[in-house]
Amino acid sequence: MRLSRSIFLAAAVTLAAVAGVSIWSPVMSRSAPLARLHSSAISPLQLTMVRIYLIALNDGGRAGKRIGCGDSVVPVFKKIQPTSMPLTRALGLLLADHSAYYGQSGLYNALYQARLTVSSVVIRNGRATIRLGGKMIVRGVCDDPRVDAQLKQTARQFPSVKSVAIFVNGIPLWKLLSGKG
Repeated sequence: MRLSRSIFLAAAVTLAAVAGVSIWSPVMSRSAPLARLHSSAISPLQLTMVRIYLIALNDGGRAGKRIGCGDSVVPVFKKIQPTSMPLTRALGLLLADHSAYYGQSGLYNALYQARLTVSSVVIRNGRATIRLGGKMIVRGVCDDPRVDAQLKQTARQFPSVKSVAIFVNGIPLWKLLSGKG
């Protein structure tokens, strides 16, 4: 099973590379310069890339940073229009995806059942304070570290973010995930 999954992932990455699309990769520069908007039309050259983070289930940390339950958190690259708030946009893309799995990649989205929106993002002295509103739904104990990793790694891709505090409806994320919220 693991061999066929590895072969499938390798084939998917190869096909994406041939097509000129990046599905996911653990290596990429921490940020890309944002282009300025000079007209209402956006050419493909004016798009910038952000990463959202998804989960490679049961891979023991081979595809990315190892997290709880033997999984990895791995980036998926998304093109966005230039913005002065790329973190807000990246989080919005992550939270708007209500599919359990990302295309044919096999990457899992532990936030797929959640109905959350970004209320605010403030970065001060390297600390990103992210406030989300809505309904948090997770499937079980293994989804707790997955949700935490997906949100925090999406924020940490930006050089200005050194630490992350996340609140859902005013409650710290760690309390919600620990069952104490």
